[in-house]
Amino acid sequence: MAVATANGVLTGGNFLAICVLLLCALPGQLPAGSRLAAYDIEAASPPDIHEFAARLQTAPEPLRSEFALAALSELILAYQREAERARAEVRRGAAGQDLLRWSTAVQGLVADLKRLADSLSAETPVSISTLYADTVYLIVDGNPVLLTGPRTGENAALERRVLERFCSRNDCSDLVKEEQPAESARGEPEAPPLWRFSDIGGPVCTTGDGLEFQFENASGLKEKREACTRIVAELNTLAGALAREIGSGTPVDWNRLAIRTAFGADVQHIVLNADGDYLLMSAPSLEQSQELFSLVRPWLAAKVAGQRYNLVVLNTERLLRLPVHPDD
Repeated sequence: MAVATANGVLTGGNFLAICVLLLCALPGQLPAGSRLAAYDIEAASPPDIHEFAARLQTAPEPLRSEFALAALSELILAYQREAERARAEVRRGAAGQDLLRWSTAVQGLVADLKRLADSLSAETPVSISTLYADTVYLIVDGNPVLLTGPRTGENAALERRVLERFCSRNDCSDLVKEEQPAESARGEPEAPPLWRFSDIGGPVCTTGDGLEFQFENASGLKEKREACTRIVAELNTLAGALAREIGSGTPVDWNRLAIRTAFGADVQHIVLNADGDYLLMSAPSLEQSQELFSLVRPWLAAKVAGQRYNLVVLNTERLLRLPVHPDD
């Protein structure tokens, strides 16, 4: 078992994780639901999209596919606007090559994700959950999708447009009830992290497939739970994306794998190798925890290869820059 301690261009157009997009509603490909739009989202206060998504977790498969369709449609429009914005800046002579590369990368992302969207049908398996307070998480035919646009400040408007599109094609009245959903319905990722507690050491957040994050004590446990959930979700999403890149023939140099801020938007730039191949995804927690990311790369490499690698990360509070509380 390994122990780690805090002390001690989009490639080939194959990256389908995170922001799965669709150019249009693809009429006729999916059933339109009841089309009653009994809940007038324009006239009413907009529902909380996270509670809405939690209710959809147990909805019939065609309805979940319809929600994925609405999310994909709005996401592609958001990223198309981002690419157009970058091209306009380039035409004005602003920022030069960095902005041009960013525009090209986003266009590649959109084109690739549209190919995934073309395969979407009423039978496509879609699961929906809420990872944490500010993110809706879908898995569309095995592909992780975060309902996150290229600019964080525009996400609230993006979420409302998704709801408007979905409710214009489906009867939302049963999905926007006044009562709060059960706490358990708020949703977790497909494989949420587990927690162990003992009188000897601090709490441990474990993925169940070899990775453990050990904390010094249980103080600030809610904050630690949320941080661990975010990290595990981002690692799982990254693992899926890297597996697809490798499967499509793109080499990944694990010693060079790095996370940087992408130019011009609130997503991350994942460098894959010395040739400059990279992918775009939302991984803010990993970007802010560079030392932790470096420590878990052996586990990540093994997971992508379908192997088990046991790794215990000590002093996780410090790696995640969480407040360190003295033992009670």
